[in-house]
Amino acid sequence: MVADGKSDWINLAEIEDRLLSIAQSLRDDNLPLDYGNEPEPTKGEVDKDDRVFVEQLQLILLHHERIRQAVYDHNRTLLQRSRWQREQLLAIGELDNCDRRLMEEWRRVFVPLEEPSSDVDISDEEKCRDAQQLYLKLQEHSLPEIRNEVRSGYVPFGSLYILADRLQIGWHPDWIDLLNLNPSVD
Repeated sequence: MVADGKSDWINLAEIEDRLLSIAQSLRDDNLPLDYGNEPEPTKGEVDKDDRVFVEQLQLILLHHERIRQAVYDHNRTLLQRSRWQREQLLAIGELDNCDRRLMEEWRRVFVPLEEPSSDVDISDEEKCRDAQQLYLKLQEHSLPEIRNEVRSGYVPFGSLYILADRLQIGWHPDWIDLLNLNPSVD
């Protein structure tokens, strides 16, 4: 507007709202969120992605768009967690405690209700279908954020994908064998 010879004003209410938003993000029970508007990965980028968490999601035959969303959540979360650490916004052990709580929530959904029977052979198709249903159940689950007032939506799920990439959790019941891995599962 200024280039057109017209004056351009910033409303005082807009400034106050922005300052309030910044102040809220810096409270002890909150953290700034910086990566909510990152560009989403393309189909081509996801097709070339060979990270373990992507391979795990492919094992359960998850729809490509769900995998793309997982990659998006993972990437934003990795950036966000790195920034929080780089800027020393986290207490010592805070990320580890959050990851531990997320793993507990994962276990509540993915650990079987009963011991498998040795005389029942479950097909891989049934395992994939069951894993998809459990994955959906986890997606509908209210996962803990790193702090009470953080409302990202993507950080808890992205953190689960980070844990899957670290071989600490998996989606398919035979993920370790199918990916030929030897993780140290907690």
